[in-house]
Amino acid sequence: MEEFRGYKIKPIERLGEGAFGYVEKVELYNLDGGLCGIYARKVLAPQGNILSSISIEEIKRRFIREVTYQSYCSHANIIYIYLFNRYAENPYFVMELGECDLEEEINAGQLTYIDKVRIVLMVLNAAKKIHDKGYLHRDIKPKNILKFGTGLYKLTDFGLVKDIDGERNTTALTAIGCMMGTRKYMAPEIMIDAEYSAQTDIYALGIVFREMKIDNALLSVIIEKCVKRDKVDRYETIDEILRDIDRAGIAIMPEMEVIL
Repeated sequence: MEEFRGYKIKPIERLGEGAFGYVEKVELYNLDGGLCGIYARKVLAPQGNILSSISIEEIKRRFIREVTYQSYCSHANIIYIYLFNRYAENPYFVMELGECDLEEEINAGQLTYIDKVRIVLMVLNAAKKIHDKGYLHRDIKPKNILKFGTGLYKLTDFGLVKDIDGERNTTALTAIGCMMGTRKYMAPEIMIDAEYSAQTDIYALGIVFREMKIDNALLSVIIEKCVKRDKVDRYETIDEILRDIDRAGIAIMPEMEVIL
């Protein structure tokens, strides 16, 4: 087992992988051998085709930014990072481990109406936290929304997050992100000229919520406004969406306690 900052890390199984690396389930032990818990570890291990487009140094800088931005966005509905080893041959970070992702739940078709509305509110509040920090997520999709046994849903994967208040020199990675992202969650202006804004995140949120098939006419109107093709017809901010949901009130959220 690898030791780092007073812990021993034992890999259990690989959960997924992509062009930049992989995510695995790990057990975390203290130095006395006591099990601290089961977590997820994201390891930077870029494939050769990526390295032909951008240097490993720039990829590592982006990985550090990913961890930094995710750590800055501390929120009940955003995955928490516990450990970060930036000096390993393959840098990694250890974070919370979810039970499953929203895509799996949508495909299973077992979400109740109350479940769906709670998910909408939790994901909106996570995205609001990110936007309030001056960031854009740029990769919102059901695969990046994880379920926890406590009833919480949390947004994860800050690999394409952009700091709209001052990030520089990320053109190459932005281009890679556009090419590798899931097209159906990309707003039209991204496909036309790679234009990112809070409204492109809002578009992605709307597509996610539409896929959940929430049976409520008032909420459907709100969701459809999120996915207007012309961004001038969309909501400009998450606050505007939450305001309209609040105005709809009991018609959307009958006898429901929201966990945030």
